[in-house]
Amino acid sequence: YQKAIEFHQQSLAIKREIGDRWGEAASYNNLGSVYYSLGEYQKAIEFSQQSLAILREIGDRWCEAASYNNLGSVYYSLGEYEKAIEFHQQSLAITREIGDRWGEAASYNNLGIVYKSLGEYEKAIEFHQQSLAIKREIGDRGGEAYSYGNLGSVYYSLGEYQKAIEFHQQSLAIKREIGDRGGEANAWFNLGLTYYKLKRISEAKEAYLQSRELYQALGLAGYVQKCDDKIRQLETRKYPLIVAFFLGVVMFPLVLIGGIIVALWRLLKRWLRKA
Repeated sequence: YQKAIEFHQQSLAIKREIGDRWGEAASYNNLGSVYYSLGEYQKAIEFSQQSLAILREIGDRWCEAASYNNLGSVYYSLGEYEKAIEFHQQSLAITREIGDRWGEAASYNNLGIVYKSLGEYEKAIEFHQQSLAIKREIGDRGGEAYSYGNLGSVYYSLGEYQKAIEFHQQSLAIKREIGDRGGEANAWFNLGLTYYKLKRISEAKEAYLQSRELYQALGLAGYVQKCDDKIRQLETRKYPLIVAFFLGVVMFPLVLIGGIIVALWRLLKRWLRKA
């Protein structure tokens, strides 16, 4: 990241020197993106706002909308959801005005993500469905899969696990079709989480194993570890079930026999008293 910052700063200096305002805006935007990746959100905001100011000045509406979306994403990462909504709505308004269908879908998607984090699930579903409709219309298969996955996550949060499974399976099918192995791994992982909630343990384990295999092939050790943790969680869940089974199969007959012995002893005592 440090080298990227140096190169973008050098590029910025040249663009300012030659009076390339659009190029200057692009450099500010790129610096904002690097600082966003570093988690330095205040710096990301500063550079993104500098980029936005130039884009508004030169009248580049398409890039202006993209800048609003970027700022919305930064504020979302800061947990400032209301500000994030404001910026995504500004982006949405411009994309609709200029007929940028892809940008419009991205704005709906981002609004859906923010509303999910606010716990406003019905609004989140509405925005994700609007995003999905556009992605299907323009033939964006990767985006379509992403929207299905987002809808699956919202229904998971609502506790509607069967619906969540349906959407994650639709996402998985497209990701496999287009060769998005990272996306496929993510879809399998989400299916594992959802199967677990429904106590479908064997299906959950199979989903985690599929996810693990893909993440391992991609060299993503951190995600492999997450899968291993979930598989271990499934294994530990088995022990209480085994104990419950033991109590049901072995202990119940013993309790029953004990009850019969007590009843017989009481009958014997009564008979002896009468005798």
